[in-house]
Amino acid sequence: MAVVHALLIFHSFLLVLSCWVQLAAADDLQPITGTKPGCPEKCGNVSIPYPFGVGDGCYIEEAFSITCNHTFNHPKPFFGELNFLNISVREGEIEVILYMAIDCYNDNLDVAWASATSGKFTFSDTRNKFTAIGCDTVAIVGGRTTGSYGTGCMSLCGNVSDVINGSCTGLGCCQSSIPKGLVSYNVSVSSFGETRMNLSFNPCSYAFLSKESWFNFSSADLKEFSRGENGVPAVLEWTIGEQNCDQAKRNSTTPYACGPNTDCYEPGNAPGYRCKCKDGYEGNPYLTSTGRCQEQ
Repeated sequence: MAVVHALLIFHSFLLVLSCWVQLAAADDLQPITGTKPGCPEKCGNVSIPYPFGVGDGCYIEEAFSITCNHTFNHPKPFFGELNFLNISVREGEIEVILYMAIDCYNDNLDVAWASATSGKFTFSDTRNKFTAIGCDTVAIVGGRTTGSYGTGCMSLCGNVSDVINGSCTGLGCCQSSIPKGLVSYNVSVSSFGETRMNLSFNPCSYAFLSKESWFNFSSADLKEFSRGENGVPAVLEWTIGEQNCDQAKRNSTTPYACGPNTDCYEPGNAPGYRCKCKDGYEGNPYLTSTGRCQEQ
């Protein structure tokens, strides 16, 4: 009887431990929020954490200024001309919506180019891919890093049965990487010949820069790529200023961005630095008062 009782106690302990681990893991995944006092915390349903902000005095520098556009049914936040979905303080990322380039044989949807500029921030070379969809498709992406840049890919197929779901190797779908430090780009898409082949199973070609994890190719995309009709998500990486950590700490003319109980680090994707809470602390590392890094 004592053995059974001990087993029940041990089983209960495991259940409690399991729940505690799950709650702790969930807590680790909570986004870092927090704004400067008196500043809007959200635009629509999107949180705007400092160092970003809406309105004068609410952001750390002009590059982090957010516009909350109220002309939509639900307010939408814009970073420059780019609508965005979320901001990650922990990862130093902002997820934006980009447009596709589209080329159709019947000219009903002929938008054969698309472009975007990210200001001082960079399109992530590790989180994004350049993708083209189609069976008569030449797609080119060019842009600006520290110099000029250009690449592309080609995709062919004669029948929908040729393509392989989940594969972007040139049969109905192709992909290319982008370089580190890309701050602007132009995308164009066209056919191999002077006129596009009239393929009933593939009336259009599509080309876009997007978050790699968002896209998984399917043969159904050849008929109609409806997932991208409202734009596609891509990831920008951001840093503070143009100086490294040591330079920023010594600079007497520009305020140092990292708040109390923080560490400064340089991600290396672009000039500038980021801040993070020290081990054992949690909060927004860019705030100095309410919401700053505090002991867990």
